[in-house]
Amino acid sequence: MKSPRKHAGMALVIILWFIALLSLLALGFSKAVRTDTMVARNLVDSMQAKHLAAAAVEKGVYGLLNPDQAVINALISSAPVELKLGDAQLSFTLQDENGKLDINHAPLELVENLLVTQGVAEDTALAISHALGDWRDENDLKQLYGAERREYIEAGMAWTPSNAPFRSIREIRHLLGMTSRIYNMIAPLITVYGSSEKINPQFAPRALLAAIPGIDAVELENYIDARESLSEEQVPAPAALPLLTSVESSLSGKAGPVYTVFGRARLPSGSRATRRLVIWIPEQNQDRPYFVLDPGQDPPPEKIREDEQ
Repeated sequence: MKSPRKHAGMALVIILWFIALLSLLALGFSKAVRTDTMVARNLVDSMQAKHLAAAAVEKGVYGLLNPDQAVINALISSAPVELKLGDAQLSFTLQDENGKLDINHAPLELVENLLVTQGVAEDTALAISHALGDWRDENDLKQLYGAERREYIEAGMAWTPSNAPFRSIREIRHLLGMTSRIYNMIAPLITVYGSSEKINPQFAPRALLAAIPGIDAVELENYIDARESLSEEQVPAPAALPLLTSVESSLSGKAGPVYTVFGRARLPSGSRATRRLVIWIPEQNQDRPYFVLDPGQDPPPEKIREDEQ
């Protein structure tokens, strides 16, 4: 028969194990609560940042609807306009689409030259530019180094050229030969919302102006320097800038009515968000101050039917 002392010892061991088990459970529960709290906090911060980025976009749109000198300078410089809302850091950037290369109208030579000046190999740039021409034209006749339906099918692609104008710049990601690296390099320089092959140099990035065939390097540097030196007090009209006579036929003085507005937000927690909107501001009253042309979503490319493979 076990002594009372042995029974007491066993009871003590059981109690200690029980306490240890409760401690582990409490520790695990506490850690789970902290994790859930952090996840919930991150979700809240993420949602807040997204809404604040949208607010920054709306602020930029308001500036375009009620332009002042700061807005005009922001359009020319493409520099972000900083805002502050509570502890959050906000900014918006404005771009006039006339300062970009319209891939629905641009000469293929200019498309090729833009790719080359961005570091793309010459043979790849030539093939992509011809593939771009084949995608946007209305026929199935292949450019010398381009690609039509047959080439896409032979390459195992799940889509073929639309033989129609590009609906958005993101559609060129489906060109034969295009890569994510190349697309990311040229995306800020191209548009589908222009109305001609010409570019307004007031709003054009240096990289795009430098890609225009025949541009004089000295003229370009003088132009960029003059554009960057415009003070906030000056009216940055075309007359205040030197002429780019070497490529005058490729340039336009048209401004608007289509703009891209980028909004960015950063919270003290480090959460960030961006928002992009392409808008059209009609010259005549159409019962709405502006129309959204691109909310940042694209339909998928047209798939090849099984009977065509």
